[in-house]
Parts: sequence; structure tokens; C-alpha cells
Amino acid sequence: MDIKNLVKQQVRGICPYRPGKPIAVLLKEKGLERAFKLASNENPLGSSPLALKAIKEGLSQLNRYPEGSGPALREKLAKVYGIKPEEIILGNGSSEVLSLSLLTFLNPGEEVILPEPTFTIYEILVLMCCGIPVKVPLNPDFSYNPNRIAKAITGKTKFLFLASPNNPTGTIIKKNELTKLLDELPKQVIVVLDEAYAEYVESPDFVDGISLFSGKHLLVARTFSKLYGLAGLRIGYGIASAGIIEEMNKIRPPFNTTIPSQLAASAALEDREFVARSLENNRTGKKYLYRGLSDLKIAYVPTEANFILIDLAKNAPKICGRLEDKGVIVRPVDNPMMKERYIRLTIGTPEENTLFLKSLAEILRYK
Repeated sequence: MDIKNLVKQQVRGICPYRPGKPIAVLLKEKGLERAFKLASNENPLGSSPLALKAIKEGLSQLNRYPEGSGPALREKLAKVYGIKPEEIILGNGSSEVLSLSLLTFLNPGEEVILPEPTFTIYEILVLMCCGIPVKVPLNPDFSYNPNRIAKAITGKTKFLFLASPNNPTGTIIKKNELTKLLDELPKQVIVVLDEAYAEYVESPDFVDGISLFSGKHLLVARTFSKLYGLAGLRIGYGIASAGIIEEMNKIRPPFNTTIPSQLAASAALEDREFVARSLENNRTGKKYLYRGLSDLKIAYVPTEANFILIDLAKNAPKICGRLEDKGVIVRPVDNPMMKERYIRLTIGTPEENTLFLKSLAEILRYK
């Protein structure tokens, strides 16, 4: 029997998540001497030096299992946010936190409301858990439409997923919109607020979910992959009421985060100098790219994250391919309605941003 016939129905139609192309692969494909990756929203400045030091000092512990729940890191996070350690769960990246929430609370056939477009992993996780994804379109400017979200809620709705900033749009859900939704949602609905890029936000209209979760069915997911530059270690965390965390811990794998990742994350929280440099690089890079794109008469969506959604009007995949010829890796948006028009660009170093604009100008000039 064909193995595909043995796959459960909900998984059969899933398209695997496609990450940005690795630099080593592009160098081999194109015969280039160097390339820049601006496709995966990684920190272009590298990793926190304090985190790297902590990893080296902890190498002698690799013969031991990590402390399962990461108590030292949870204690530090609790102190940072003024909450309790029992209101925090660690995950193998924030994506595992999202997965654990669905595996804990979502019954087969229940609905999960997702913004459209958003991070493609959400729909994959919902289908994996035999749930029903219900997509609610964003506004034409890619802002959230709370009224449309509220109308999509039915008696079968169990989850509402929101990303703020949203990926790939870089837009946020505004404070008044989020608080109103939280106040008016039916009691059976759990809100998952993905704040992977929250540290980059500059808008005064933003409110972080950590200030709102108390007493609500709200899970806030965050990560060390972006600002702190620890994407390769895969460590994130969720914040929610102790009752929600207690239930999720029942199915959390016993050693889901490693000793190096726990040590690095704990040290990164203290590396204020690296954080400040990373945020400044993002601010200045964003402004530089805005000016360059405007000079090229290319539309973009103003962002609150470390990436920019760029509207090329047409031929986005082809232009991405030609950028790769020049050693610049970017992502066409993995959405059927957007992939021909839009690319998502990670804000890089000054050198990387300059090369991107120069390469794009050359491609558009001779297309």
C-alpha cells in the first residue's frame, strides 16, 4: 500500500513549510564567493556575545540532561516581566509553544481563527491537530479588522491566533482593538498572541500581551530567535495564567529545551548593549530602505518588525531568483494571492541593505 494512503486525512493536503535558502546552498548553486541572507528575519549582527560566552562555559555539562522546565531561565524571565515563574513555559522555539497549546486544548473539528495572510505554520499546526482553520482577511492595508474577526466566531471556535507584529506584513493589532476583543470574546475562546517581533515595535498604538494576560484565556508566545540572535538554538517561551501553563506542561516533552539554549537565553536577557545595537541597526536600516524603495518608486508596507513587505507589482519570484544571482537571498511571500507581487525582506546590516537596493535597481532597470 502506498504510504500516502496511510497518512491521516488532515495532513494529506499540507504543503511543507519552506524556509529561506541557506547561504551555503546558494554559494554552491551559483558559484558565488559571498552571499547575504535577508530571507528569514534573523538578527544580522549575529548572536549576543554574553550568550556565546555562556554556551562555551556550559559545554562541560553536555553529558547531562537539562532541567526539564528550565527553572533558572523561567525565574529570570519572571523577574524581567514582573510575573510568576509558574506563568511561563519554555519551548523548542515559540512554534513549539503554539503547538503545545493546540495539542492541549483543541478538539478535532473545533475551529481556529487565523488572520490572512499570516505565518503559514499556524495553519499547519491546526491541521496537524485535526482542527479547522478559519481565515479572516486583513484590511487592504494589511491592518487587522476586529469586526471581521468577531463575526467569524461561532460556537465551534476554540482559538483565535493573532500575530503582533504579523508575519509577513509587519503590522500590529492596536491596543484598543486587542483589549476590546479580549473583553468581548466568548469564554470558550483562547487567544494566542504571537509576539516574536514585539521587541522591535516603535508604535505608540502597540500593547504587549504580557500586560494583559492576567485573568484571561490569553497565551503570549515570544522567542529568543530574533532580537537576541539565537535562532539556531531554538528556544522560545509562552506566558499565560498558571492554569493554562499547568495543562500545557502535562504534554510538554520532558527535555524540550537544551542546556546550551537555556544558558544562552538567560545570558542574552542581560546583554543590554547587544540589544541596543540590534534595535538601532533595525531603526536606521528601516529608514534607509524606506528611502531607497521610495526612490525606486516601489511600494512597501510600513513595518513594526525587522522585515519589510515589499510590493513589486508582478514577477516577485522571478526577481527573487535574479537577486540570488547577485548573492542576495530574499523570500517571495508564500501565499497564493501574494506570491506574484510581494517579497519579504529582512532588514540587514548597512552593507547588506545597500547591496539589496543596488541589485534591485539593476534588475528593474534591465528587466
